[in-house]
Amino acid sequence: MSAKLFAEFPPVKKSEWLAEIARDLKGKPFDETLVWRTLEGFDAQPIYASEDSAPFAIPFKPTGEWLIREEIFERDVKAANRLALDALNRGAMAIAFFAAPQNASDMRALLDGIWLEAAPVHFYSCQDAPRILALFLDEVRSRNLDPKFVHGSIDFDAIAAFATTGKWDAEAFAKAAQMIQTAKSFPHFKVVTIRADVYHNAGGSLSQELAFALATAVEYLDALTERGVSAEEALRQFEVSFAVSASYLLEIAKFRAARWLFGELAKAYGASAMPTIHASSARWNKTIYDAHNNLLRGTIEAMAAATGGADSITVARFDELFKSPNEFSAHLSRNTSLILRDESHLDKVVDPAAGSYALEALTDAMGNAAWSLFQRLESQGGMIPSLRSGFVQAEIRRVREARDKLIAEKKLNVIGVTKSPNAKEKMKGNIEIALESPKPPSDAEIEVLLPYRAVEAVEFERLGSE
Repeated sequence: MSAKLFAEFPPVKKSEWLAEIARDLKGKPFDETLVWRTLEGFDAQPIYASEDSAPFAIPFKPTGEWLIREEIFERDVKAANRLALDALNRGAMAIAFFAAPQNASDMRALLDGIWLEAAPVHFYSCQDAPRILALFLDEVRSRNLDPKFVHGSIDFDAIAAFATTGKWDAEAFAKAAQMIQTAKSFPHFKVVTIRADVYHNAGGSLSQELAFALATAVEYLDALTERGVSAEEALRQFEVSFAVSASYLLEIAKFRAARWLFGELAKAYGASAMPTIHASSARWNKTIYDAHNNLLRGTIEAMAAATGGADSITVARFDELFKSPNEFSAHLSRNTSLILRDESHLDKVVDPAAGSYALEALTDAMGNAAWSLFQRLESQGGMIPSLRSGFVQAEIRRVREARDKLIAEKKLNVIGVTKSPNAKEKMKGNIEIALESPKPPSDAEIEVLLPYRAVEAVEFERLGSE
């Protein structure tokens, strides 16, 4: 039936579509009226056809499934454990702890009752990573668990730490090699997390985030292979953590391009392993005023990450900018992913964007823009020299300033703040945590990257006038 149906419609060339569009525009310039000027180093067209981009091989994961990862901000190990168990019972599939156990007893209390073969565990503790890793693996061994069924990661990225603190750890690569060796029998526990989200949340573009992730991976691969770790081993124990914003189509393209580029990078090192990819809600586009809009942003972000092929996703709480962690907003964030999975069935298709002329073309454009910047970084010696010279910071600043200009000119909208604000809304009485703008450390070796939020200045001014 479908063959007969489509046979009734002769193929239409792209030139014919463009001619029809030109007639409809009635003399208005095509480029100024319909072309989307992105901040990524390429323009997005209003129409794509088969000749724009043929489908290409992306090392996509074998299923469309992703893990729902929930962050536990509580620092007390026993309280954090209670929150983690509650989250797992309510639909979370992986837990990310901010608590830093000091000894074996603390680690046991933190993980008490958590089935480690079913629920991946992640630790945000870059400074203490080797010690935390040793405590975790000792706990796993004490339970006589099969190492190949234990999944998780530890938040070790000395390069991102250098970018955000301005202090370089001279032992960083030795620590990474040591941790890879320590966790060698745990093939699914990632001991290096490439924190690309740091660059995104400092105001960088999506193609910059990709390029900096690639350049960081190369720094680690070169240093680790010099220390006797094979590229295959290293890539197998890498995770890449991206932020995801509400630019739906471009974010899908970014995650697909990430798999493509890391696949090419692996080939260049004679390896086949792929790092896992985590996505967490971007912070730069979230608001204090009309904060329930953050729920909608988080939904779009989770959809983009799932469609693009993220292995795990964290949806930020809609009120985390101004409130202490609470069960209500955590419940809504968790259920965002549950609805996308269990009601919208986004997990049922592998690479759902494949074959879309627009998304294939945007993936190609995003990948090429990131690769071009990556080559510039490599020509300057790599990621670390580019941070020391200020090149990375200047690139991010250029995009951040361009975005700020678009917001000021009302060409880029932030609903509830710069467009359609609720003038009657008062927020000062709802704020539970300090809202001070971060300041760089005085002893930094480089210009540090600070967290950026697009409407912070506007919202601070409004808070001051309440």
